[in-house]
This record gives sequence, C-alpha cells and structure tokens, in this order.
Amino acid sequence: MKMTQWQKAQRPQGKLGAVVSTGLASLLSVACATGGGVQEDKQAAEKSRAYLDGISFVVAGTAGGKCDVPTTTQKNALTANEGTSKEWKDLLSKASACVGEKNWKTLDQVAETLARVDLNAPWGAYFFAVSAEARGDYQRALWMTDLALKKAGGQAPLFSYQRGRVLLGMKETSKGMNEIQKAVGLDPKLVHGHMFLAEIYHRDLEWNKAGEHYEAVLKIDEKSPLALAGLGEVRMQQGKAEEASQLYARAVSLRPSRGDWWLRLAGIYEVSLKNNELALSAYKNLRSSVDKGDVKPRPAVDLNGKIKSLEDAVATARQPATAGNPPAGKPQAAAKEDETKRSKK
Repeated sequence: MKMTQWQKAQRPQGKLGAVVSTGLASLLSVACATGGGVQEDKQAAEKSRAYLDGISFVVAGTAGGKCDVPTTTQKNALTANEGTSKEWKDLLSKASACVGEKNWKTLDQVAETLARVDLNAPWGAYFFAVSAEARGDYQRALWMTDLALKKAGGQAPLFSYQRGRVLLGMKETSKGMNEIQKAVGLDPKLVHGHMFLAEIYHRDLEWNKAGEHYEAVLKIDEKSPLALAGLGEVRMQQGKAEEASQLYARAVSLRPSRGDWWLRLAGIYEVSLKNNELALSAYKNLRSSVDKGDVKPRPAVDLNGKIKSLEDAVATARQPATAGNPPAGKPQAAAKEDETKRSKK
C-alpha cells in the first residue's frame, strides 16, 4: 500500500514516534519481543476473555461514543489493575470513534489509558497499532498488533485481520493475505475481513475468489452496497448479465449517489441485455440525481444526448407494424417476404 502525502506528513518522529508515557513505554518493551508472530497461549486467553467476549468487531465508526479522553479518567488518574475496570467499554467506544474521525492524536491518548488501566486487555495495543498503520509506521504497527494478539492468547480474528493489513502495507503480500484468510477462518462473520479480501481479489481480476468473499459479506449484511456492486461486476465478468443487473440495481437503490454504478447498470441494460426501456429509465434516474446535486462529480457522459437517443429507439420499437413500416429492427426484405406469404394464404 502506497503511503499518501498526508500519511508521510503525519508519520511520527523519533525511533518509534512514541507518546512519552509510562503506559506506552511498557507496551513497547513487551512488543519488541514479539516480532515473529504469536503462539497460542491459553493462560493469556483466559485473562483477556472478559475484554473479548461479546465483542465481535471494533473498527472505525462502528461503536458509539465520542472521540475524547474522559475527564473522569484524567481527574481520577486511574492506576493499573489486574481486574477489569469500569471504564474500559467506554474507552473502547471512544477509541473506535477516534478511528472513524481519523483523530490519531486523541486515539493514542485513549489507547494509552486503555493500556495503563487494564493490564490484561489487548485493546490499548490494538488501537496503538491502528494509529501507527494510519501514519505509515508499519513496523510499530506490527509490534503493537503482535502484542494485542499475545494478550488475547494468539487466537483473535480482529487482531489477525489487523496484522494482515499491516503486512500488506509492508509489501509482505503473501503473509498478509494468509493472515486475513486466517482471520475469516476463525470468524466467518468478520465482514471487514471478507470485504478486504474481496477487494484485493477484485483488483487482481481473480473473479471467482472475489465473488466468494462478496457473497460471504452479503450473507452477513444483505444491504452492503459495496458488496452488491462488487458481486455485480464479478457476475458481469462471468457472463451473467441478468444477475449482474439485479445486483447493481440493488446497489444503486441503497447508494444513489454513485454515478458510476448508475452508468454501469444502464450500460448492462442497453448493451448486454438489449433492453432500451430499462436503460432509458436508469439514465433518467441518473440525470435526475445529477440535477439535484446528489451525484458529484457530474459523469463524463452526454446524458441528455443518450436519453434522447434511447427515447427515439423506444418510440420506434413501439410503433405498430404496417405494410410500409415493418417492425423496428426487421429488415425490409424480410417484411416483404412475410407480406407475400400472407397474400398467398
């Protein structure tokens, strides 16, 4: 994954770009020792169980909460403990909100509090890893992800998924894909893992594999517009235009702002299915959305010209056949032959 200019600008300075804190320094000292992967540890898994049970996935914007460090936590200066604190779930939702807002500075503060207050929880290390990945500091992100896995006992789908993302960022493509495959194997309902794999296979034109993972997403969330459109494109590449049109139609109904999807749907109707009426309807819907400002930028297509052309084609097709005006699309010679046969009868 290529680093953006923003990521380069945000990259932490110093050896690890670490926030100066006792909690983070302690985490890093452990993380440095995890380097080459994490072995299963039943004792660690048992200690972290209270922090993982009932929480299937925590990712950007999926949990409620506000991205800030609770004032009560700051005032009370919570100290480390072996048991679960009362604040960890609130901190977890705040950290997730910070990821959604891409507020990495505050995320580091919340992650530090999570790491300091609940020693057996993997969440502090995990969110440090997410923050480091966003900044392009993949080595630190890998260390932190391995620490999260170690605290979770070595078998945690979310953290394996995160590890795979980091490895892909480090250009370790085979290892990264294997790690994400491992994650969805551990938790078949890991939507983000399936979606990530689907998009990678889609990019690489491996249509059958991409289709499998899009289908896995839709089994969990049948209203995922990205999975619907992705599977629609897979079906087109597999020569299944009718199914592709149905999938794209569902996708645009859920996300009508996607002009590219409208164009693809209209094109399937017009070119693959030879259905000018449906194509006309799709182009009109797109033009209406563009005029309302719901689709930006404006598609680089002459929508008015395309609509006029299809309207003419539809009108011609609807004209009744006469002796001097054969049905649309029927050659004149064939029409005369039909007329001769009728006269003989």
